[in-house]
Amino acid sequence: SGDFQRGIDRASNYKNALSKRGLIDRKFAELLDRFQHAFEEQREEEAERRQKALRLKLAIGAAAVTAIALLTAAGLWVRSSLRASALAEAVQQQQWDDALAIDEQHVPALIGRVTQRLNAATPDIEGAFADISLAEQIDSTIAEIKPVKALAYAKRAASLATDGKITDAEKDLKESETLGASDSQLTPARQLLALAYAKRAASLATDGKITDAEKDLKESETLGASDSQLTPARQLLALAYAKRAAFLVTKGKIADAEKHLKEAQTLGVLDSQIVDVQYNLGTAYSVGKRVPQNYTEAVKWFRKTAEQGHVDSYRQIGLMYRSGRGVPENHTEALKWFHKAAEQGDAEAHWQIGSMYRSGRGVPENKTEGLKWFLKAAELGDAEAQWILGALYHEGFDVPEDHSEAVKWFRKAAEQGVAKAQLVLGTMYYTGQGISKDEVEAVTWFRKAAEQGVADAQLVLGTYCTDKGLSDEAVKWFRKAAEQGVAKGQYGLGVKYYTGRGVPQNYTEAVKWFRKAAEQGDA
Repeated sequence: SGDFQRGIDRASNYKNALSKRGLIDRKFAELLDRFQHAFEEQREEEAERRQKALRLKLAIGAAAVTAIALLTAAGLWVRSSLRASALAEAVQQQQWDDALAIDEQHVPALIGRVTQRLNAATPDIEGAFADISLAEQIDSTIAEIKPVKALAYAKRAASLATDGKITDAEKDLKESETLGASDSQLTPARQLLALAYAKRAASLATDGKITDAEKDLKESETLGASDSQLTPARQLLALAYAKRAAFLVTKGKIADAEKHLKEAQTLGVLDSQIVDVQYNLGTAYSVGKRVPQNYTEAVKWFRKTAEQGHVDSYRQIGLMYRSGRGVPENHTEALKWFHKAAEQGDAEAHWQIGSMYRSGRGVPENKTEGLKWFLKAAELGDAEAQWILGALYHEGFDVPEDHSEAVKWFRKAAEQGVAKAQLVLGTMYYTGQGISKDEVEAVTWFRKAAEQGVADAQLVLGTYCTDKGLSDEAVKWFRKAAEQGVAKGQYGLGVKYYTGRGVPQNYTEAVKWFRKAAEQGDA
């Protein structure tokens, strides 16, 4: 068609060239017109054929696309159908991981896996909360989320309570209750929280934190802790009350001490745990130490401890009966209680029995029997009995006079701090009576007695230091004796002021002390 078109174009150019020269070839022109018309018709037919071919191709293409779409849709439908079937089967078999592998946003599968995690032998609580969070992000309106969330909080509360994290456990338990957890779901957490409170109460009681321990114990009881869970905490709290009572006694806060002791008894404290506290209360009332003296109250407490076999209480009750303090005076009853204490090896009770035999109170007078009990008391370490034995042997009362034996018992008493024994032992060392004379040892014992306030020992030291030229030391001991009203000490101090030895000379001060001594009849 291209060559034909070019031929027509050349013929047209030739025709135009002839026309410009005024030459016309009619046959050529007609022939050219026929050829042009034929060419136009042929070209139109060709264009029509092309359009038909194009329409056919488009139709075929559209059909192919439709077919492909249909095939694709069919494939997707088949695939979707198989996926849905697999998902349904996984859900039915509660294979939650498989279900979520097919559809990770399948909320029922997420809820199922939460339940599975929480009910496992070792619950995966954090994993459960992660699944709950995802389910809420997908669709928080799904009603089934709330029950498993309540269970998750209950499980975590139980776990926290087991770890002793009480505050966090309380918070989660409250959340679980708010979300409507059932009693069966809440009970394990409540039980474990009750146990956690009981354990912390026990720990606080051990540390003496009574108020906090009381609070935790009450919380434990409110949550329904069993007696077996509460007992250790109660026992330790009872002991804490008993210890606080003992401390309060030492501070003279007797009313508070008795209150704490009562609390200890209410909580079931063992008698053996409070016997010393009760005894100390009796002693406080007996001697009036930081509390008004009350012998009746003292006897009450001593009887309580005596009922528990407290040896010192036996003796104290004996003393009460002997003196008629808090009970009617009854020497026979006193002797009975002294014997109870003596049978348990109480040294002072032996001494008291010996004293009663020697004085004939409660028993017929029997000095030999009395001496026997004194000896037992002294051998058991009773300092007063040792002093008395020393005095008896020193003076030969009811025993042969024996200064060596006297020294033996005076020494034992002196070593236990009996000041009067220290003074006599010093004197025996100084004079060489019953023992080799030893001035240094004598002064040692004089000093021990003087430091305990024995005025005679202070006077002896003042005189000794004066003889040795130790005026400063002499003044010190004369002054101590003088201030206790010892006439010789007053006179000695007056001499020091008169002579100006050990103190600045002061006649006025000397006269003052001489006058004091004179007023006591010192020649």
